[in-house]
Amino acid sequence: MREVKKIALFSVLMFVFGSAYAENIEHRVWKKTPLDISLPVGKERIISFPGEISLDVPSDVRDVSRIQLRSDGTIYWKAGAEFDSRR
Repeated sequence: MREVKKIALFSVLMFVFGSAYAENIEHRVWKKTPLDISLPVGKERIISFPGEISLDVPSDVRDVSRIQLRSDGTIYWKAGAEFDSRR
């Protein structure tokens, strides 16, 4: 009986926290045109691509950002200050 209660509590927590997380997921299809991606200051943004990518970031944007590009096509990007929109 105790095991059932643990599973039920875990399920409720996953529903509450999982649904809040799922609200922040966006899915976009790249059609070889620039994607408009907002980077709120102070919040990390995770951007995933289906494969390895390269990223060219202007030096003034790099200076106010923390960017980690992984070999699996995932970018972890956190803006430390506002910067102008770029292509």
